[in-house]
Amino acid sequence: MDVDSPSSWNDAWKERQKERRAADDASYWNERSKTFATKDDHNPYVERFLKLAGIRPGESVFDMGCGTGALALPLAAQGHDVLAADFSSGMLEVLWQEAAAKDITGIHTVCMSWEDDWEVRGVLPRSRDVCLASRSIAVADLEQALVKLSTVARRRVCITLTADCSPRVDGRMLRAVGLPHTPGNDSVYALNILADLG
Repeated sequence: MDVDSPSSWNDAWKERQKERRAADDASYWNERSKTFATKDDHNPYVERFLKLAGIRPGESVFDMGCGTGALALPLAAQGHDVLAADFSSGMLEVLWQEAAAKDITGIHTVCMSWEDDWEVRGVLPRSRDVCLASRSIAVADLEQALVKLSTVARRRVCITLTADCSPRVDGRMLRAVGLPHTPGNDSVYALNILADLG
């Protein structure tokens, strides 16, 4: 790709997202939350993510797109002050139920999307030591999402992006049944956007 400006990788990302699917909406995830529990208890993915995140004792954490709390719950259980955000009130309700069932405190929630004005909702610049976005950056404007996370974080931002065709589709299953798909490798977009931004 010929990169002429910092927005060209983001423009390519936006085009890629149009090919993938319709935009997420809260009603879809609210409905899914009815059968969506935290399946990540003692999950190797969660354990590895948190190990690589290198969150120090006592650091505050912002978990954007927290879902039912796969990361927020263990972090709060370890004593971190966690601000967990999701645009699905249903997912946040499941998080609260899980926290109550496990007697976990230290989680504060805010119902908001990637596109919302975070400051209006109380998520302020440099307000958290570490920002996380695990399997939740399914947005039209990746550059905006990365900048928002970086603005909130005082020390570190840790994200995961899909390395297959989309966050909702498992390429292994498509291959197993012989269906075509186009792997995404979203990290390439993120790395180039960040490099272009300096």
